Amino acid sequence: MKRNVEIEPAWRDMLRQAIAEQAFPGAVLCVGSGKGVLATVVAGWHTYERQRETRAADLFDLASLTKVVGTTTAAMRLHGRGQLDLAAPVAELMPDFAAPGVTVAHLLAHASGLPAYVPFHREPAGSPAEQRARVLATPLATLPGQQTLYSDIGMMVLGYLLADVTGLALDKLVQAEVCAPLGMAETRFCPSADLFTRCVPTECGADGIPRQGAVHDENAAWLGGVAGHAGLFAPAADLARLAVCLLRGGESVFVPDTLARFNRPAEIVPGSSRCLGWDGVGENCSGGRLLGPHAYGHTGFTGTSLWIDPDQDRFVILLTNAVHPQRQDKASRFFPWRRRIHETVCQSLDIS
Repeated sequence: MKRNVEIEPAWRDMLRQAIAEQAFPGAVLCVGSGKGVLATVVAGWHTYERQRETRAADLFDLASLTKVVGTTTAAMRLHGRGQLDLAAPVAELMPDFAAPGVTVAHLLAHASGLPAYVPFHREPAGSPAEQRARVLATPLATLPGQQTLYSDIGMMVLGYLLADVTGLALDKLVQAEVCAPLGMAETRFCPSADLFTRCVPTECGADGIPRQGAVHDENAAWLGGVAGHAGLFAPAADLARLAVCLLRGGESVFVPDTLARFNRPAEIVPGSSRCLGWDGVGENCSGGRLLGPHAYGHTGFTGTSLWIDPDQDRFVILLTNAVHPQRQDKASRFFPWRRRIHETVCQSLDIS
């Protein structure tokens, strides 16, 4: 993959056009290969008021990228050491989990039968034990293994399970098993107050003040900011470290057989593009039409995405705050722009 001096200005102009059309206030685009980062392109501002420019080192609320950057990669580490049996029934590992027949693999592949979403946050939080009991008591919407149903609840359950298996709280587990080995020094749940100015604001509340440094996802906030489905904040450079490692076959961090098992379609539900934790290439893929057949990635509700393409030895990270000032603002412009950005990057690299 050659570096072309014309690529970065062209990509920056593309981001600026998206910003002009209010697809998002600001963005960081990071592209690279197994050799490292090729380019990091930054455009826009934290908000449309243009009081602070977006910077490459800014921390973005990853939203559902937490599912792969944190929860899935921690599961990969445990599986590689033989500490996590994908075929194990969840109810045997966690007796307080209510639903029978659900395996660890079901949770990872979004085939558990658990519903997509439950608004736990609409009720008082209660104690951590009471919160856990409410999440684990969620009844199934369908039978396990029968259909793919993208589920925040399944990843919340998996977060509890990984903590039980290791005896570590989820935030401590992700730090020990993911961030430390990969050198992702600034990836974290619940950023400290001294980092707030570097955290890109998300949605404005009823008072017109945007959330900054506090998780956007309501259920993650209900759980104190640490959850299996959402809650991580990170800069692009840290996500690039993960992507480079995966493109290099896992290096010394992930066992190759485990990586191969997790980043291909799980084949639990016929025809599903879902891998274990990750998503594969399916119809209307968020990574565009030019990804290789073995690409895998994920998105986050706030306007984040990560796609890794081993066939073409490349990764594309797009971090935005498309839910600013309101989540409905992303509905009409953001999704086409995300696909266009990914496809333009791939076309540029293919002809450079």
